[in-house]
Amino acid sequence: MEQAAERIAEPRRPFEKDDGLTGGRIPPQSLDAERSVLGAMLLSRDAIAAAIQHLDERAFYRETHRKIWRSMLSLFDRNEAVDLVTLVEELKRRKDLEAIGGATYLTSLDQFVATAANVEHYCKIVNEKATLRRLIDVGTEIVGECFDQRKEPAALLDRAEQAIFAISDDRLRTGFHPMRQLVLQGYSAIEEYRQRKVHVTGVPSGFYDLDEMTAGFQKSDFIVIAGRPSMGKTRRSSASRCRRNRSSSGSCARSRGWTSTRSGAATRATRSTRSSRTRRRSSTRPPSTSTTPRP
Repeated sequence: MEQAAERIAEPRRPFEKDDGLTGGRIPPQSLDAERSVLGAMLLSRDAIAAAIQHLDERAFYRETHRKIWRSMLSLFDRNEAVDLVTLVEELKRRKDLEAIGGATYLTSLDQFVATAANVEHYCKIVNEKATLRRLIDVGTEIVGECFDQRKEPAALLDRAEQAIFAISDDRLRTGFHPMRQLVLQGYSAIEEYRQRKVHVTGVPSGFYDLDEMTAGFQKSDFIVIAGRPSMGKTRRSSASRCRRNRSSSGSCARSRGWTSTRSGAATRATRSTRSSRTRRRSSTRPPSTSTTPRP
């Protein structure tokens, strides 16, 4: 049964031809890991959600597995059950059932899965093989362009750099994170701030009211200073930069209003709650007439 499924014709990839660069060798792939991912997705709906965060259809080596992946995601997006019966019907509707080896091949997928809990490990293997194939693909194209000598060397360098960075960006892409994990990180940050027994936990801005609302400029904050010309924006940013360099809490990093780190998301939620309390207290006080920063 499995041998019959293996005989399904697969289209050759550009780097599989015997062009003297790869020697006609088979590109890196792990068909067992690909089957294990699909089998785990058939066993558990949670495994589908986990696999979506780590893979896309380009990571699969076999076109057969790509078609099964697309059919599973179609069922999942429609909030329908994903099992052997519904998957067979979806493949029939797409006219792909015979192309993937029929229902016989689908029933063999769960033979490669001991438990759906290991789906992330299977996804890691599939991703690693896909990254190697993409590197081979990019390298082969660059070598071919170098032999053609139709482009300037500087243009080829830029092309190679962009292609490699594109692979790196896909590899470093992250998915969603559980809210429970973010809340626990937030509690840890709150406990750390409580032990410091200071209100300004970040870099002081120099303005009492602003520090009261923000607790200072925090890591992962991107600070935008706006104002009319000749209003002291440069002087204020320079003074803040000097304080930042002297501060023991580290440098100001990325975003204000947009969080680039998981810990920043949890911390920002805590700060926004504290800021709302501060604004309510400030509304009961007479407005300040001076904007002179503290020394």
